[in-house]
Amino acid sequence: MRAYVYRAPTEGAQLASEIHDELHSHIAETADALVDEGWPEEAAWAEAHRRFGDLQKITASCTREKLPNRTMFQKLNLTLILMLLAGVSTLFVRAKMAANQTEAEMAKLTASVEALESQVTVSSQPSQIAENVEPVSVVEHVAAFEERTGMVLEKGLREAVLGWLEDKPGYGDKVAEFGDDAVPVLVAIMSGELKIDGDKSALMRFVAANYLGDTKSSVAVLPLIDALGDPWFNVRRCAALALGKLGDPSAIAPLEELAKNDPYVYRGRGEEDPVPLVRIDAEKALEMLR
Repeated sequence: MRAYVYRAPTEGAQLASEIHDELHSHIAETADALVDEGWPEEAAWAEAHRRFGDLQKITASCTREKLPNRTMFQKLNLTLILMLLAGVSTLFVRAKMAANQTEAEMAKLTASVEALESQVTVSSQPSQIAENVEPVSVVEHVAAFEERTGMVLEKGLREAVLGWLEDKPGYGDKVAEFGDDAVPVLVAIMSGELKIDGDKSALMRFVAANYLGDTKSSVAVLPLIDALGDPWFNVRRCAALALGKLGDPSAIAPLEELAKNDPYVYRGRGEEDPVPLVRIDAEKALEMLR
């Protein structure tokens, strides 16, 4: 028994079969038309075959003519499909790369945020520790000032200074009573060289200027004249009045300059015009001197 193996029709054979079927369809249409005209069926088919000629030759000729175009068209289709697939693949690869890059950037951002959080946590620890540290006492501040400047306060003056800095009533006047000896420590407080914890240091600066005027010491004149240029207006005001109390004529020219050019003005509620407080106090000091 002979075995047959199925083989898929080649491109040429498939095209020839299609052409043959199409030609046979036209022959059938022609034969039907002849029958309608009155021809006998067999004669109509014979005439139709005659008119078309040799069906096998026509099929072969059409196949040879159409096969290259069809092959080219199929190749073109294949090329377009391959290009489309390549484009889709490229888009997919780019999308994948973009996704990977985004994931990498997100990972870096997350790491940066975590590092920043750890830094914030670490940096916050010293402030928490600092909150638990006891503030430095005025005794320690004064001792540090003495060590830094090499100045040793006399016992009674030190007690008066400590009492004043600790807000004990009347101790500021006691400091002023030491006259020339009190000037260096009062100047250090007025200038901010000797600082006290908290807001008290700022308050003590202009209070020290007031007490310098009560020392009746000529040694305080030059430091008070320098204080007329202090950035804080309250220090300038109190220094001017202290110079007026001391009565030294060398302070007249600096006080006249202050009374004329000091820039500070106070704008209170309900007041139409600003009040030049420093210039007013400079004028008061000048009146005392004149």
